Amino acid sequence: MENYGLAIIDADEILKEDSGFIKAYYRKGSAYLLLGKFDDARKEFKKVIKLINLDRQMHLLKERMQIYKQN
Repeated sequence: MENYGLAIIDADEILKEDSGFIKAYYRKGSAYLLLGKFDDARKEFKKVIKLINLDRQMHLLKERMQIYKQN
C-alpha cells in the first residue's frame, strides 16, 4: 500500500530546496489526486503546467539568442 502523505511531505522538502523542480509538483499532485483531494491536486498540476510553459519559453529564447549570436 502506498503512503501518499509521505509523498506529499517528501515533495514539500524537495520544493524548499528547489521551487522549480517540476517532478516534485507532479508527484505531489498525483498523491493528492489518489487521496481524493482534487482541489489540491488541481493546484499542483497547474504549477506543473506553468513551469513547463516557462521552461519552453526559456528554451525558445535560448534558441533565438543562439541564432542572433550567429548572425
